[in-house]
Amino acid sequence: MKCLVLYEAGKSGTWLAWFINQHNNFPRYDYKEQNRNLDKQVDIACNGADWWPENQSFKENRRLAKEIFSNNTNSTKDCIKILPNHNLFQQNSMYVNRSLLKKYTSDIDKVIIPIVTDVLHDQFLERWKLLLKEKGSAIKNVEILNWQNNNFENYKNLGFEYHFLDIGKLISEDELEYKNLLSFINESPIDNWKELVYNYKKFAFGSYIKEDYDAIQI
Repeated sequence: MKCLVLYEAGKSGTWLAWFINQHNNFPRYDYKEQNRNLDKQVDIACNGADWWPENQSFKENRRLAKEIFSNNTNSTKDCIKILPNHNLFQQNSMYVNRSLLKKYTSDIDKVIIPIVTDVLHDQFLERWKLLLKEKGSAIKNVEILNWQNNNFENYKNLGFEYHFLDIGKLISEDELEYKNLLSFINESPIDNWKELVYNYKKFAFGSYIKEDYDAIQI
């Protein structure tokens, strides 16, 4: 099974692809912190999950990912992200470029789309403001965080299974949200999944989360 995470920048899509790839039948790629020109690092890279479709065919990209980055020689599944257009939206619009979607998903079985709702919404917004500072973008561009729930129709009738995942809930250790993800990718839970999401939450949102981390029981 090959699954694809389609996401707008700022929605932790890279981390989600990494997290999915930690499950039993996936390659268990490593991740590393992104070294951005910011006072605080809040972003990661997962090289094994990256696919630049304009540079490599899907087959060649996955072959190299398995040879170079996989930590599970018995993997039968994979989860990827597309670069640089993570969501395959049309330029300067909020709508999927269907021709690109059809072209780049011919080898994909399932698509996962992270959405931001009320859970951690403000924290996602603050993190996105920070990331925009490196890009030199005007703060008005934080309006992109209102992208969250307005494009469901884009993904219907496109020939693959899709699942909308509330990324804020997952990062907040919501049992049902994780259970629904497991059902979609047909996997058993990771024993320490709460520790994994907690560690990312602390890293990516840090001071934006108003709680005492030391008091939380993982």
